[in-house]
Amino acid sequence: MPCVPCVLSMREAAMTKAKTRHEACYRLRLEQRHPLHGQILALLVSSLVLPEGGQEAADAGLPPGCADAFEMLAKLPSEQLHAVARLLDGMVEIRLPPAALAAAVHEVAGSQERWQLCLQRCEWLIRHGGSNRMILLLCPALCADDVRQLRRRLGIPVNKGRLPALPLEARLSVAADWQATAGETDTFLRYRALAERHPGCTLGQLYSTVAAVEGGCL
Repeated sequence: MPCVPCVLSMREAAMTKAKTRHEACYRLRLEQRHPLHGQILALLVSSLVLPEGGQEAADAGLPPGCADAFEMLAKLPSEQLHAVARLLDGMVEIRLPPAALAAAVHEVAGSQERWQLCLQRCEWLIRHGGSNRMILLLCPALCADDVRQLRRRLGIPVNKGRLPALPLEARLSVAADWQATAGETDTFLRYRALAERHPGCTLGQLYSTVAAVEGGCL
């Protein structure tokens, strides 16, 4: 019974098997319990390619004399591939390393958590007068459309026109407070602390002042 990893190419399976031979794997039998079952099998069968060289064939678990079957598979029309797939029902296994599954699940879950965090931060930035440019800089998981939709939902459009510059004394105070938080690696938290220290300033004014500080103009 052939044991094929999740990737569909038998050549890739051959190269992968040597690496995962000693890894624990979750094995899933493909049986007719899902409407996509036939399509999955047909896709699997149509994607099989003959491993190059004896070592790849050995790693894939192929006995000698399989070359003819692979050559015939490459020439079969789609309806005959489906017929071959039906005959293989219950004879195909998907092998999935649990570590790879766990890594994929955590990556997707982590991405969703990062997106939700950025959405919460985006709302705070919008409510405190942050520009779209500033928001996209501080919320890298969001796109411009996310920001537009949130602005529309909150009823807070983009500020138009040029922001009035802060007096020199206020800018120097902002610069000092910004430099005092240089040890914080999260730029959003630095801006939030700055906004709390200077409640009379908009985020746009703080952002412009910080840009001048970072650019060596203040």
